[in-house]
Amino acid sequence: MNFEELGRAPMKKIYLATPYTHDNEVVRMERAEGVTVKAAQLIEDGFAVFSPITHGHAIGDVAPHLPHDWEYWGEVVTSYIKDWADELWVFMQPGWEESVGVLAEIGIAAKADKPIKFIKVN
Repeated sequence: MNFEELGRAPMKKIYLATPYTHDNEVVRMERAEGVTVKAAQLIEDGFAVFSPITHGHAIGDVAPHLPHDWEYWGEVVTSYIKDWADELWVFMQPGWEESVGVLAEIGIAAKADKPIKFIKVN
């Protein structure tokens, strides 16, 4: 069944960007936890959310040898922005303005004419 058959509007698909890479593992864990909580809240609010940090952090737990940087993960997640997401939302955790990954994600979304929204941390 699709959304129309269920009598519901399709969910807006949100790519949720936030910084992750950091030399301190505790900072990476805090960033992953923060964005995962925000993703859950957005899902509860009726959005379809892809959080690359939530996704990648969990994979990193079982494959710790994988890199934690944009250079590695950028190619993996770019298609989610271009081909899947309706909008890119930036969860503004500390460091987002300097994050290579977040700045690249914003650039990809802008080039693809995707709306970009900035969400403050509560």
